[in-house]
Amino acid sequence: MCPCFIVDHPTKGKILGPFTKIQHLGLRRLFLEAVLATASPAQANHDVLLKAVLRAVEGTPEETFLQEGMEFLLGRTKPIDANLGCGE
Repeated sequence: MCPCFIVDHPTKGKILGPFTKIQHLGLRRLFLEAVLATASPAQANHDVLLKAVLRAVEGTPEETFLQEGMEFLLGRTKPIDANLGCGE
């Protein structure tokens, strides 16, 4: 699911995925809710997905929405480091 949000290309750098092209705020938030619902701490790579999503929504209203959702649904008291790339 990471490429839907962001890809770290070896020569082009950070490339935003199709998620960023969704114009409807409600649909973007619904997509983020689906990510939160599937990013269970029981999964080995749940932080990888959340990092990719955080990087894709950085500086947007969805960043706050996602951070609050992570705190509520996943019990996080501090944000994860969004500077790490997808797959790291």
